Amino acid sequence: MGPVCFPWTRGPDGLEPVLAAGGFVAMFAVDTAARDLAADRDNDPFADLLVDRPTAEARGEYDAARQRLGYKVFKDRKFVAPRAAVAPLQALCASRNARNVCYGV
Repeated sequence: MGPVCFPWTRGPDGLEPVLAAGGFVAMFAVDTAARDLAADRDNDPFADLLVDRPTAEARGEYDAARQRLGYKVFKDRKFVAPRAAVAPLQALCASRNARNVCYGV
């Protein structure tokens, strides 16, 4: 789970208008690795939140394991925000070519 962003915290770039509209946004990243996926897909508008990028050696080992095991990865992110923030949040996701579930509370 996370991050949970508020107007007074640093969130991902572009989230400021959404926070101003609603007051908070909770994020839930969901990464699925499976052999029955047709292709890798990324539906996470904030995938660049990954703080620690793997080294070239680690990336090579990761890629080799994926090739050997034959799995694909689907990245997604779900959101919870006040109802007033849902429309701007959906617009932000759409502007990043993602269609995400946004729950309003």
